[in-house]
Amino acid sequence: MFKPQATTVKKTMSIPLAFLILFFVILVPVKPARAQMAVADIPGLVWDKVSSAANFLWQKGGSIAFNRTLSTVLNTIAYDAANYIGSGGEGQSPLFQKQNLGEILTSVADQAAGQFVETFVNNWNTVGANTACSDKLETCRKSCSIYVDEGDSDGYSG
Repeated sequence: MFKPQATTVKKTMSIPLAFLILFFVILVPVKPARAQMAVADIPGLVWDKVSSAANFLWQKGGSIAFNRTLSTVLNTIAYDAANYIGSGGEGQSPLFQKQNLGEILTSVADQAAGQFVETFVNNWNTVGANTACSDKLETCRKSCSIYVDEGDSDGYSG
């Protein structure tokens, strides 16, 4: 019986193996992988959304503040001027102011700030940020009014 020796088998297998390696490495070019992994900048996207919403609210609030403040100041000055002219003279209060200019402007600024806060709170739903809360608040008010109507004079049913 013929038994092949290990060296003969190694030589016989090494020539086709070398040919295959040469063929695939040199003659068949390797194509680059075109796999792509979707990479998104999630914190960047969130920050963009938050900053655009804050910018919108800042502009809206600034616009409302400026409009209401200017309107209140001008209306107060016009009312005071008309009152001063209309009631100044003999038998009425004097034609001069008893308050100094700083006290008058402080009073006008206080009125304007109060009116701005009231308008801002009343117009909060127009921004669209608090619609769900206002619906829940209205439901709560209705259920509370039913509870108070059914209860004792102190508002508790017992």
